[in-house]
Amino acid sequence: MKLKRAVIICGFLLTLVVVFTIYSAKELTLSVRKTSITQDYKDNQWLHFEDRIKQLEDDLSRHHNAVAEIKVAMQNILSSSTNAARKSPVNYIPLETPQVSTMIYNSSCPISKFYRPKVDIQMLDLYNTLTFDNPDGGVWKQGWRIQIDEKEWNRQNKLKVFVVPHSHNDAGWTRTLLEYYSTQTKHILNNMLQKLPEDPRRKFIWAEISFFSMWWAELDNGNKEAVKRYDHITEWDVQYNNYQKLFDYMNKKLDLHVQAQFGTLSDYFAAVQKEKELTKFPVLSGDFFTYADRDDHYWSGYYTSRPFYKRMDRVLLSYIRAAETIEALTYHSGKRMSWDNKEATGLGHFLVSSRQELSLFQHHDGITGTAKDHVMVDYGKRMLLAIHDCQRIIQHCVNVLLEGPGSQQSLKDDVTHYNFDDVWHSHNTLPEKMQITIGVPDLPSKKIVIYNSLAFARHEVVTFNINTQFIENNKKHTPDFRETSFADVKIYNQYGDVTALRGFKVNVSERAEEFTFQNARIVASFNKLGLLKAVKIGSSIVPVHLDFAKYGVAARPVDRSGAYLFLPDGEASELKIENTVVNVVEGPVISSLTVQLPYVLHKATLYNSPGADGLSVELTNTVDIEETNNFELVMRMATNIDSKDEFFTDANGYQLVKRRRFKKLPLQANYYPMPTKAYIEDKDTRLTVLSSSPLGCSSLTGGEIEIMLDRRLNQDDNLGLGQAVLDNHPTKHIFRVLVEKRPPGCETSVSDHPSGFPTVSASVASESLLNPLFKLIKMKDDEENKVEFYAPNFQLGVDLLIPTFKTNVFMKGTYHTGLVLHRQFLDTCFLDEALIKDFPLSEGKVNLRGLFPHQQSTSLYQATLSFLKTEKILHVDDDISLCPMEMKAFYI
Repeated sequence: MKLKRAVIICGFLLTLVVVFTIYSAKELTLSVRKTSITQDYKDNQWLHFEDRIKQLEDDLSRHHNAVAEIKVAMQNILSSSTNAARKSPVNYIPLETPQVSTMIYNSSCPISKFYRPKVDIQMLDLYNTLTFDNPDGGVWKQGWRIQIDEKEWNRQNKLKVFVVPHSHNDAGWTRTLLEYYSTQTKHILNNMLQKLPEDPRRKFIWAEISFFSMWWAELDNGNKEAVKRYDHITEWDVQYNNYQKLFDYMNKKLDLHVQAQFGTLSDYFAAVQKEKELTKFPVLSGDFFTYADRDDHYWSGYYTSRPFYKRMDRVLLSYIRAAETIEALTYHSGKRMSWDNKEATGLGHFLVSSRQELSLFQHHDGITGTAKDHVMVDYGKRMLLAIHDCQRIIQHCVNVLLEGPGSQQSLKDDVTHYNFDDVWHSHNTLPEKMQITIGVPDLPSKKIVIYNSLAFARHEVVTFNINTQFIENNKKHTPDFRETSFADVKIYNQYGDVTALRGFKVNVSERAEEFTFQNARIVASFNKLGLLKAVKIGSSIVPVHLDFAKYGVAARPVDRSGAYLFLPDGEASELKIENTVVNVVEGPVISSLTVQLPYVLHKATLYNSPGADGLSVELTNTVDIEETNNFELVMRMATNIDSKDEFFTDANGYQLVKRRRFKKLPLQANYYPMPTKAYIEDKDTRLTVLSSSPLGCSSLTGGEIEIMLDRRLNQDDNLGLGQAVLDNHPTKHIFRVLVEKRPPGCETSVSDHPSGFPTVSASVASESLLNPLFKLIKMKDDEENKVEFYAPNFQLGVDLLIPTFKTNVFMKGTYHTGLVLHRQFLDTCFLDEALIKDFPLSEGKVNLRGLFPHQQSTSLYQATLSFLKTEKILHVDDDISLCPMEMKAFYI
């Protein structure tokens, strides 16, 4: 009887599930977009961003809650399951792997690849519609004439005008930060102190905090006030008095129907909100790349200009993130001296300084590579100092966590316990690896520490340069290297004998030959020149033809390529490569080739690793174009992927944006920034290229990806810099090339979706590339650490990241530790059982208790991403839920 009743109830509940599913599917069915954006907006006034998102979230939430209640009811009827087992107190918590369908596409989350987000203006659609015929825009020469109907305003409905005085002091461009500050900015701010208080109607916005913080530090307590604009004291009177006279005149002329005044952005938006509800404004999606100020002057050159410093920026970013993370872990570890993080005297001081130097370079004339030579040198020296400070922090914290000798000493004692296997000697030269001397009587062994700054376990290959080939590893916790074997060395297209190192077999061939590398997932084929030819995944072979090409500069009397502008002389021409000597090393762990090409030392590596480094073919290009003139170098990959005119590039590593190649636009307009990744795909195959540094890229032909590596221009492009770009340095670029096959039956994104989504493999390989394992070599080998391994009782799925984890977050009158959580939206179509096992995903839930094992407070505060406002209070043991593409900040 009980069984019969249970079956009836189950049938009823399953019927409810079907009804809810049909209801939700009907609610989510969206009408086809009209071709006219304006008409669509007029006909669908109710489709506004906040209302629509709220409605969608409410419907999805009701559906999600109902399904959850049904699951609970069925469990109560059909089983009497016990409580879940408690978490195991080991070094990290192994994550259970849920079914793929529930890991990403959670019904309570508003994002999906299966329907197009509803917006009023989608920039990609607008690009399709615009003719780009370069009309005469009147005052604004490129664009549309702005026409105004004077009848829109009257005495009851005045035109409100807000003049917003604000600063624009470049934190380095044609002068360095200090040069600008001492000659102009300091005087501007001093004059502001005198002139703003003279008239309460005067308002001002100061934009550049780098300058403001320098000036603020020099003020006494009585003078710490607000903002300014002009550097000669008389200009304050002239400008403000002149404007005020105009305002007074316009405001008294009632027939003008205008109300003009000084204001701030807050004043303007407060007035806007009084006039119109926010939901009445159209919603825009997309970005405005690639920009042109006039004619065919597209600003796509700066995506690549000064790539050496762009790469240095990425290295510093990884160091700061790693230093912040280990400093926070050390602070909460309970170890002695872990408290030494004060901003004034301890670790915090070096962290603050490093963040400031990184932020300074990420100014719009720093990371772009569009400042004068001596300013770029100043940026480089600042970043070099910041890298050294981060190394100092990390090695100190490692010593504290592993309880090495001297771990009770304060950082101010300036004791170095570990050296980094990443030696930066200068601001304009590539770093070097240390050679480890080992095996001699005085140095029979060497202690090495590996630091992983990511929140998930990693199994990757780690390499060192040593002075001998005879190595013994007797540690039981490193079984991957229990066997000792040497690699085979092959040299193609080489005439004459080569002296072989003892223990290595060297085969020399006078002929150029094709060859392959392979690991458990990939077979990579290379042509006779040593360039990638094809990649085999499973039983599928995908041609991937790699080559290098160059652009020249358009022959114009004025307005030629420069730091900002990319104005090529036509399509790129392939570099001629002849008689290259290809050096091949094949071993059980690494297979690699090295070949010297014109302007590029090219290296391809395949790791036989179960980790993120084993998912792709790694390409390293050390580029040197110092001897060229008006020369721009690119790397190209051509495939048989039917990508048509579409490709995808990322926006600051956060999300991927669909791009389209337009024949109506010039070549340079089809170039886009590639901060970390780009991909092309068809219904069966995807090719993803991951980059270690931000560069410019495009897909100028279907099935092809082109990436610019460096630029050297002999002239200024008349956009204010006033000089050529001739300060090139040898620069190392690292790329990871992934080829993935989509299994039959796995649904792709809807064809008109404006975004792309990285695969699990692409995501973990990119995080691994941008956040490498840090290798620290102990200074004194006779010293013993009390601890050989340290890890918090905490681990995340690979779709969850901690971009920020830092101490000294000042909230509620005291200092706290803050962190930001980010859950990525990953395309799970390309997953297989091995990937799910090696790179488990989360269910969108995080418990932070493991990060704070010695924290006595039970309160966890959710805050805005900038840690300026507290949103709500949680318990530290509470599970935190995140939807894909959601970011949340917390402090404790």
